[in-house]
Amino acid sequence: MNKTAMISMIGELSSANGAPGFEDEVVALLRSYCQGLGDMYEDSLRNLFVYPKGNWGNRPVIQLDAHSDEAAFIVQNICADGTLKFHPRGGLGPLLCSCPRGKGADSGSLHSRCRGKQAPHYLSEAEKNSMPRIAGLLMNTGAG
Repeated sequence: MNKTAMISMIGELSSANGAPGFEDEVVALLRSYCQGLGDMYEDSLRNLFVYPKGNWGNRPVIQLDAHSDEAAFIVQNICADGTLKFHPRGGLGPLLCSCPRGKGADSGSLHSRCRGKQAPHYLSEAEKNSMPRIAGLLMNTGAG
């Protein structure tokens, strides 16, 4: 695979919808890119295993491991003012929940939004301790 094709593949995989428990699009893309590489097996947790053809004998085995899911939110309540109460999925902490990059559905189509925030490992202890509680956060969709 040449560099341009590899960058395209990474972009496609990164843009695929893969909320925890709903990784169908990501796994389907992985299957399409792995066609012809070997035998494929998918378990009940949506792990995709590819067993390369011709790797027999006393050769080293390399395992590549990656998550096919991504961080996401589940809407718990739509408030009267149009804001959303939500529950994070996929290990999002309060720092990232307070400045999410995400996709939202509007009339059946997805749109993206993104804001920057300092990475958690660069925060001082005081900054880490001043993070809001997830239960107190609301998402403003601009619909109110």
